[in-house]
Amino acid sequence: MQICLFINNGYPTQANPNHSTYAETIADCIAKSGCGIELLVVKFNKKISALYKLLKYLAFWFKLFWKNLNKYDIIYVNHAPFAYPLFWNPTFRKNLQKVFVHWHGDDAVVKTSFLRYSRRIVKKATRECIQIVPSNYYKTILIDELGFQPDKIAVSPSGGVDVKMFKALTNKVGDTIKIGFASGMSDGKGADLIMALIDKAETIEKIINKSVSFKIIDYGSDISKYHTRLSDNKHVELIPPMLKSKMPDFYSNIDLLLMSSQRKSESLGLVVLEAMSCGKPVVSFKRFAFPEFVIPGISGEMVDYSENFNNNVEGFMDALMKIYNNYSTYNPREIVKNRYSKEYVIEQYKKIFGC
Repeated sequence: MQICLFINNGYPTQANPNHSTYAETIADCIAKSGCGIELLVVKFNKKISALYKLLKYLAFWFKLFWKNLNKYDIIYVNHAPFAYPLFWNPTFRKNLQKVFVHWHGDDAVVKTSFLRYSRRIVKKATRECIQIVPSNYYKTILIDELGFQPDKIAVSPSGGVDVKMFKALTNKVGDTIKIGFASGMSDGKGADLIMALIDKAETIEKIINKSVSFKIIDYGSDISKYHTRLSDNKHVELIPPMLKSKMPDFYSNIDLLLMSSQRKSESLGLVVLEAMSCGKPVVSFKRFAFPEFVIPGISGEMVDYSENFNNNVEGFMDALMKIYNNYSTYNPREIVKNRYSKEYVIEQYKKIFGC
């Protein structure tokens, strides 16, 4: 059995069960591909403060620098810019062919001074390694932004979706059309657009002759800015944040999902795929990774992004109406089962690692 050193700057714990849950899912997929797993990760075992986070990172970086890499068959690095001391490790160059670098989210697109500096280290040190990305969209980012060669980049949708947990449910709208948003109320995720749609709830009701309810998970970096408006609106139900294992309950109680993100760092879009696995169509912008799985008329509808905010609002309203009028014709789950399930990812890892 091959032994994999799994590196990540976060991992779920009992104290922080929702922190970096994707890392645990990826590690599980690698293990099921036939590898033994040893974790070298950051675990936050209590409430995260700035000082506590710094101390955890310093310990993490120290271990990365001094770890004996010779005993591993696979060195799997998530969020490599945050693990840059690994590439100064005295045993790193001897094990270059064993290194697989998985890029996600902000890694390749956010331009802080720290990330610019650490990306230069990663780019130079891992040019000959296999890079892994969650989507074809993010593959183009690595080619255009970092200059990696296309034949050195593998595409695998992170840990995939557990289609046994996220099951297909009813495909019929009841007396109230229930519209879900699970991405976090932050401006980068398009919270302002969601608020504009909520403000048009009565207009939507008149058009479709049904009640409308927006189910919003109560979290996000800008939630305090919108909380009063959300709490006071009769068309909104705020849902407390929940464990990943409980998210199928959220999807089972909506008819469709909104994905209004405007962040270039949307390297995949896991909540979209989870909703689709539960049989729920999605409305998203036609950008980033979303066009790879939000297929018009099959898994949802897409809206052309406009610099004009009102055009975006109208586009989302039109897409909502189209899904409502053709609801029974959508079949989003098959796309997830075929190309984004955990089983698919496990097979991808077998190919990537040569198992």
